[in-house]
Amino acid sequence: GDCDTTTQGQLASFMQCYEGPGANSEAEIDPSTRSPCLDQAGFDAEEVMDRVTACTDDEARLDSIKGTLNASKAEMIATTDYTVFPVLYVDGVYQYDSTWTQLTRTLCGIAADRGVAVSACMPTPIELSITFDGEVAPSDVGAVEAAVLSAVNLAASNASLPVRFATDD
Repeated sequence: GDCDTTTQGQLASFMQCYEGPGANSEAEIDPSTRSPCLDQAGFDAEEVMDRVTACTDDEARLDSIKGTLNASKAEMIATTDYTVFPVLYVDGVYQYDSTWTQLTRTLCGIAADRGVAVSACMPTPIELSITFDGEVAPSDVGAVEAAVLSAVNLAASNASLPVRFATDD
Protein backbone atom coordinates (compact mmCIF):
# COMPACT_ATOMS: atom_id res chain seq x y z
CA GLY A 1 0.00 0.00 0.00
CA ASP A 2 0.85 3.65 0.14
CA CYS A 3 3.38 4.89 2.64
CA ASP A 4 1.75 8.19 3.61
CA THR A 5 3.24 10.58 6.18
CA THR A 6 1.30 8.94 9.02
CA THR A 7 2.70 5.51 8.13
CA GLN A 8 6.19 6.98 7.72
CA GLY A 9 5.92 8.45 11.23
CA GLN A 10 4.77 5.09 12.56
CA LEU A 11 7.71 3.33 10.90
CA ALA A 12 10.16 5.87 12.36
CA SER A 13 8.60 5.44 15.80
CA PHE A 14 8.85 1.65 15.51
CA MET A 15 12.50 1.76 14.40
CA GLN A 16 13.46 4.12 17.22
CA CYS A 17 11.75 1.91 19.79
CA TYR A 18 12.94 -1.41 18.35
CA GLU A 19 16.58 -0.40 17.98
CA GLY A 20 16.45 0.86 21.57
CA PRO A 21 19.66 1.47 23.49
CA GLY A 22 21.78 -0.15 20.77
CA ALA A 23 20.60 2.27 18.06
CA ASN A 24 24.04 3.74 17.37
CA SER A 25 26.03 0.56 17.76
CA GLU A 26 26.26 -2.94 16.41
CA ALA A 27 24.39 -4.30 19.46
CA GLU A 28 21.99 -7.19 18.99
CA ILE A 29 18.32 -6.19 18.97
CA ASP A 30 16.06 -7.93 21.49
CA PRO A 31 13.34 -9.62 19.39
CA SER A 32 10.95 -9.63 22.36
CA THR A 33 10.56 -5.85 21.95
CA ARG A 34 9.23 -6.20 18.37
CA SER A 35 5.53 -6.61 19.22
CA PRO A 36 5.40 -3.93 21.96
CA CYS A 37 7.22 -1.51 19.65
CA LEU A 38 4.85 -2.23 16.75
CA ASP A 39 1.87 -1.64 19.05
CA GLN A 40 3.39 1.54 20.49
CA ALA A 41 3.92 2.86 16.95
CA GLY A 42 0.25 2.33 16.14
CA PHE A 43 0.51 -0.88 14.14
CA ASP A 44 -1.39 -4.09 14.84
CA ALA A 45 1.59 -6.26 15.82
CA GLU A 46 -0.21 -9.55 15.22
CA GLU A 47 -1.32 -8.49 11.72
CA VAL A 48 2.15 -7.22 10.79
CA MET A 49 3.87 -10.38 12.00
CA ASP A 50 1.30 -12.57 10.17
CA ARG A 51 2.03 -10.66 6.94
CA VAL A 52 5.81 -10.90 7.44
CA THR A 53 5.54 -14.62 8.15
CA ALA A 54 3.40 -15.11 5.02
CA CYS A 55 6.22 -13.57 2.97
CA THR A 56 9.13 -15.28 4.66
CA ASP A 57 7.54 -18.75 4.89
CA ASP A 58 7.08 -18.88 1.11
CA GLU A 59 10.68 -19.38 -0.07
CA ALA A 60 9.90 -18.77 -3.75
CA ARG A 61 8.13 -15.51 -2.90
CA LEU A 62 10.95 -14.46 -0.58
CA ASP A 63 13.56 -15.17 -3.28
CA SER A 64 11.51 -13.14 -5.76
CA ILE A 65 11.30 -10.19 -3.34
CA LYS A 66 15.04 -10.38 -2.63
CA GLY A 67 15.81 -10.51 -6.34
CA THR A 68 13.62 -7.50 -7.08
CA LEU A 69 15.13 -5.47 -4.24
CA ASN A 70 18.68 -6.43 -5.14
CA ALA A 71 18.18 -5.67 -8.84
CA SER A 72 16.58 -2.30 -8.10
CA LYS A 73 19.54 -1.17 -5.99
CA ALA A 74 22.39 -2.96 -7.79
CA GLU A 75 23.53 0.10 -9.74
CA MET A 76 23.57 2.35 -6.64
CA ILE A 77 25.33 -0.24 -4.49
CA ALA A 78 27.94 -0.88 -7.20
CA THR A 79 28.95 2.79 -7.03
CA THR A 80 29.12 2.91 -3.23
CA ASP A 81 32.13 1.99 -1.16
CA TYR A 82 30.13 0.89 1.86
CA THR A 83 31.63 -0.84 4.86
CA VAL A 84 28.62 -1.31 7.13
CA PHE A 85 25.13 -2.77 6.97
CA PRO A 86 22.48 -1.62 6.38
CA VAL A 87 23.29 0.30 3.21
CA LEU A 88 20.86 3.20 3.25
CA TYR A 89 19.88 5.65 0.53
CA VAL A 90 17.58 8.65 0.88
CA ASP A 91 16.34 10.12 -2.39
CA GLY A 92 19.05 8.09 -4.14
CA VAL A 93 21.87 9.49 -1.97
CA TYR A 94 24.00 7.01 0.00
CA GLN A 95 23.84 7.67 3.74
CA TYR A 96 27.36 6.90 4.95
CA ASP A 97 26.36 7.96 8.47
CA SER A 98 23.34 5.76 9.24
CA THR A 99 22.99 6.68 12.91
CA TRP A 100 19.48 7.49 14.08
CA THR A 101 20.46 11.11 14.73
CA GLN A 102 21.96 11.69 11.28
CA LEU A 103 19.05 10.02 9.48
CA THR A 104 16.67 12.20 11.51
CA ARG A 105 18.61 15.30 10.44
CA THR A 106 18.54 14.18 6.81
CA LEU A 107 14.82 13.41 6.78
CA CYS A 108 13.95 16.60 8.67
CA GLY A 109 16.01 18.60 6.16
CA ILE A 110 14.16 17.01 3.25
CA ALA A 111 10.79 17.65 4.92
CA ALA A 112 11.73 21.32 5.49
CA ASP A 113 12.92 21.68 1.87
CA ARG A 114 9.54 20.37 0.72
CA GLY A 115 7.61 22.66 3.05
CA VAL A 116 6.38 19.83 5.28
CA ALA A 117 6.18 20.66 8.99
CA VAL A 118 7.14 17.71 11.19
CA SER A 119 6.78 18.23 14.95
CA ALA A 120 9.67 15.84 15.69
CA CYS A 121 11.91 18.07 13.58
CA MET A 122 11.38 21.25 15.58
CA PRO A 123 14.69 22.44 17.01
CA THR A 124 15.37 22.04 20.70
CA PRO A 125 17.94 24.42 22.11
CA ILE A 126 20.84 22.77 23.91
CA GLU A 127 24.06 24.13 25.24
CA LEU A 128 27.35 22.32 24.85
CA SER A 129 30.50 23.28 26.62
CA ILE A 130 33.86 21.59 26.11
CA THR A 131 36.96 22.35 28.14
CA PHE A 132 40.41 21.09 27.29
CA ASP A 133 43.27 20.76 29.72
CA GLY A 134 46.25 21.74 27.66
CA GLU A 135 46.49 22.42 23.96
CA VAL A 136 45.17 20.71 20.85
CA ALA A 137 47.72 20.35 18.09
CA PRO A 138 46.49 21.58 14.69
CA SER A 139 46.96 18.05 13.34
CA ASP A 140 44.47 16.75 15.95
CA VAL A 141 41.63 19.17 15.21
CA GLY A 142 39.89 16.75 12.81
CA ALA A 143 40.00 13.92 15.35
CA VAL A 144 38.64 16.23 18.07
CA GLU A 145 35.79 17.36 15.79
CA ALA A 146 34.94 13.72 14.98
CA ALA A 147 34.96 12.80 18.69
CA VAL A 148 32.70 15.72 19.57
CA LEU A 149 30.27 14.84 16.75
CA SER A 150 30.16 11.21 17.89
CA ALA A 151 29.53 12.27 21.51
CA VAL A 152 26.77 14.68 20.50
CA ASN A 153 25.12 12.03 18.29
CA LEU A 154 25.08 9.60 21.19
CA ALA A 155 23.91 12.16 23.75
CA ALA A 156 21.16 13.46 21.44
CA SER A 157 19.80 10.04 20.53
CA ASN A 158 17.72 7.64 22.54
CA ALA A 159 20.66 5.23 22.57
CA SER A 160 21.65 6.52 25.99
CA LEU A 161 18.09 6.45 27.36
CA PRO A 162 15.90 3.53 28.48
CA VAL A 163 13.98 1.67 25.75
CA ARG A 164 10.70 3.44 24.87
CA PHE A 165 11.73 6.49 26.92
CA ALA A 166 9.22 9.28 26.26
CA THR A 167 10.97 12.21 24.58
CA ASP A 168 7.90 14.16 23.48
CA ASP A 169 8.29 16.92 26.08
